[in-house]
Amino acid sequence: RLTGAWSFFDFKHYNVDVDQNMNLIEYKSSSGFDIYVKALDRGWHIAPTFGGDEHNNQWGTVQPHVTGIWAEALTREDIYEALRNRQTYVSVDRNFKMVFSANGQMMGSILPADTEEITIQIVLNDPDLEDTIDRVVLYKNGGEIVQEYTNINSNQFSIEETFASEDGDYFFVRAFQKDDDEAISAPIWI
Repeated sequence: RLTGAWSFFDFKHYNVDVDQNMNLIEYKSSSGFDIYVKALDRGWHIAPTFGGDEHNNQWGTVQPHVTGIWAEALTREDIYEALRNRQTYVSVDRNFKMVFSANGQMMGSILPADTEEITIQIVLNDPDLEDTIDRVVLYKNGGEIVQEYTNINSNQFSIEETFASEDGDYFFVRAFQKDDDEAISAPIWI
């Protein structure tokens, strides 16, 4: 839903001080796409994370969804730092890997306001050969499609491309596999 408790009253209560300490938003499936975009459009600097609601003794292993975190090292401090810097993505496929960067900065970064163009790099990989990527979409403000890459038909995808940008823009990536699994990145803001 785009109103009420699910979207914190349409995310209208943006506050710069709170924004500095609220870095993540739960993203469970494509049904949350509009809510994610609405929060970003309201100015929140947040990245997707997955949270399961499992009530059994296999917690964390029942659902295929994962939060991917790009950290410097596998230490508590580095993981917390990556979360603070919004270096996350959500994937419905447990072993799908997503890298999204612009101008050499990892997803979750905020680039200078005078950035007039960004060179994005997207690298995707699923080690399962049968889990092929169908399409990859680069979005910006309002969920507008900047570029769509289709008919990939491979378990790997890599692209580097330059786009115009201006102060207030944000960009993020969604990847769709042929089996309907999805992955979504944290944005990069200008």
